[in-house]
Amino acid sequence: MNLFYHNSKIIYLLNKNICDGIIYSLAKNKNISMNFNEAKEHKKESLKNADESVLNLFHVIITPANTDESAKFIEDFLKSPESFDDESCKKYCTDGNYEVVSFKKETTE
Repeated sequence: MNLFYHNSKIIYLLNKNICDGIIYSLAKNKNISMNFNEAKEHKKESLKNADESVLNLFHVIITPANTDESAKFIEDFLKSPESFDDESCKKYCTDGNYEVVSFKKETTE
C-alpha cells in the first residue's frame, strides 16, 4: 500500500506509479491552493527555474487541489500524458482550486 500526501491529508493509493516521486511545488505564500491562473503562472515560474535534468525526469502539471479529483486526474493523465494540457485539469475540478505538482516520469527500459 502506498501513501500519498496531498492537501494536508494522507491517502492510500493502490497505483504505485501515482505515488512514486510525488513532489509538491508550493506557492510562495505557502498556500498550495490557487485559482487556475495563479497555478498556471506558478507552473510557468517553476519550469523556468527548474534544472534541465528535472524537466527530463519529472512531469510538472496543474491538478485540482481536491484530493479525490487530483488522484483521478493524475490516474487519467498517466494513461496518455501527451493528450493533456494545462486546461485539461479544469474538467476534473469542481471548486476552482488548483495545485502545481511534479512526479517522476515512467521510464521504459
